[in-house]
Amino acid sequence: MANEITVPLLPCRSIDEIVEFYTMLGFIRTYYQVRPNPYVSLRREDLQLHFFGIPEFKPEDSYGSCLVVVPSSSRRSPRACARPTANSCSPGSPG
Repeated sequence: MANEITVPLLPCRSIDEIVEFYTMLGFIRTYYQVRPNPYVSLRREDLQLHFFGIPEFKPEDSYGSCLVVVPSSSRRSPRACARPTANSCSPGSPG
């Protein structure tokens, strides 16, 4: 199987907060929908992440996850790590 792509579809409380966080990390919003269901897709080079909004979503109760392996974590955006949010740079902090 060549040229197949897998794209994670992850839950979040707010697609707007997700967009704000991931654009700080260099992602570009490629699709955005509020109705009938909140949905956003983001891309950075070959990485794609898609999120759907559930206002009552509790990240601490979720087992959903996506592992992104990068060559160096030292390239992580200092602005994103300096700003405490529900999507902080600490492990285990999904949106």
